[in-house]
Amino acid sequence: LSGEYGFFGFNLDMPTHSKETQIPSIEDIYKIEETDLEIAGYFVNTSLTLEQKFDEKGNHKLETSLIYSNWDGEINSGLNDLPTDALWQKTGNNYRNRTIQNDYQDDYRLKVDYTLPLSEKSTLETGLQTRFLLADSKFRGEDFSDLNQDWVVDNALNNGFDFHRNIYSAYASISGTVLGMSAKIGLRGEYTDRLLQTIDNDKYALDRVDIIPSVHLSKKLSGEREIQASYTRKINRPEEWNLNPNPIITTEYVKQSGNPDLLPELTDSYELNFMQRMKKGFVSVEGYYRQTNDAIDRTINYNESEDITEIGIANLNRNFAYGAEIASNLNLAKWFSVYASVNIYGTKIKGELVSEGVETESVGSDFVLNSNFTFLKATRLQVTSFYNSPRLTAQGQRSEMYGVNLALNRSFFNRKFDVSVRARDVLNTMKFKFKANSPGSKTDFTFDMDSPSFMVSVGYRINNYKKRKETEGLEIGGGGVM
Repeated sequence: LSGEYGFFGFNLDMPTHSKETQIPSIEDIYKIEETDLEIAGYFVNTSLTLEQKFDEKGNHKLETSLIYSNWDGEINSGLNDLPTDALWQKTGNNYRNRTIQNDYQDDYRLKVDYTLPLSEKSTLETGLQTRFLLADSKFRGEDFSDLNQDWVVDNALNNGFDFHRNIYSAYASISGTVLGMSAKIGLRGEYTDRLLQTIDNDKYALDRVDIIPSVHLSKKLSGEREIQASYTRKINRPEEWNLNPNPIITTEYVKQSGNPDLLPELTDSYELNFMQRMKKGFVSVEGYYRQTNDAIDRTINYNESEDITEIGIANLNRNFAYGAEIASNLNLAKWFSVYASVNIYGTKIKGELVSEGVETESVGSDFVLNSNFTFLKATRLQVTSFYNSPRLTAQGQRSEMYGVNLALNRSFFNRKFDVSVRARDVLNTMKFKFKANSPGSKTDFTFDMDSPSFMVSVGYRINNYKKRKETEGLEIGGGGVM
């Protein structure tokens, strides 16, 4: 039995400089958008695990898990839109609006896993899982009146929805040794029942079945070397706030809304990995090819009749990624370890977006360096540095981005009580630009977050009996910040 109750708070200020060119263009539109996002609420995560062993070694067993999570909170988003000239000097009256989003979620899960050894080298695993996600979101929009010096209700932003997503799944896998190789083959079936109902009683339903196979092969070689090959399929479902068809943000120039017809993404991954184990760590080289069907991406479209830019979200037909990653994890001392990885890749996006054919190709690279320090026995410091090269998107290009994050953790009372402090973008370098091309307009965005940002969390473990195989708590998010 384990349980967690707490308060979550988050605040983000993000100024954006944008230049918009309409085609044909009389003059460019320059503006500064100051966006602030505040999330605050209470959460509950509880789980109960029961285990029945049928042999002395505990290999033949039945596990049952009951999991419940709840989130009750508010998401406030404010926008201050300032028209400027080409030198970013204010030229007119600013436009201010804000949205207040009240969210309530219940998440129920029941898992049953059965493990049966077939022989000394082979095992059968089967299981069932049901998940019921219930959510209720209400949006209230307000515009600031310069005349009255007060906030006025914006009926265009007053909306809400009820949402449920029920997932029923079953799986089976068998593992063993074949021709000197370790092998595991699995098959998972999922049925999804999804319904979003707006306050205007518009209903958007989705019923679908997904088949998710997987194959893993590995063979140990001499000299602590190992080669691995795998095929997996992963399903990525859109969050409920991305399904809301009503406007989430509306200004003089921009309207943003979700898409209730979004489908889940399905990614097929083929990977080949070589690993060299050493006394103090490992070095690995991995090649991969991934194809994502119904890939989800943001859309930017200029609506000429309303003279407004519409920001939405849609499924592309296919998204391809291929490349190689070199990674190493080394424990250089009892108090110091380092993990580094370099990923060199190519991407291709092919499909249809905003009633136009889309096909883009690009190559790039990512770099990550994690340095971990342990001192005073129960205190850990992690320094994370990263670099992401420029890359193409479905409708434009995003510039390079790099930064440094810090995380400090201290444990007390035999590691039952934790205090963590996280600092994001400590060098204030996580600025990036995005260029978007849409029918009838071109837009340049510059994102400059208010950095560094800090987050403090406190946790207490009631029971550390079982490590969860996946993230089982509620995902906190929402709103409409692009």
